[in-house]
Amino acid sequence: MVFASKIRAIVAHPDVTHDMDLTAFWHYLTFIVTPASLTLFRGVFKLPAGHTLTIRHDVEASANQY
Repeated sequence: MVFASKIRAIVAHPDVTHDMDLTAFWHYLTFIVTPASLTLFRGVFKLPAGHTLTIRHDVEASANQY
């Protein structure tokens, strides 16, 4: 699991691919924004505003609104 405040830092990691998420790209071209949790990179997601991310020792993650 890789996390950062900027996508540039995430895609700089050697295990993260630069594959484009075509659904997010379509939303970007249509609405000039990607919807919550999607990014232009496949497998890279945004944490919604007002949420915390909990990662358990078995690498299970859950986002919860606070």
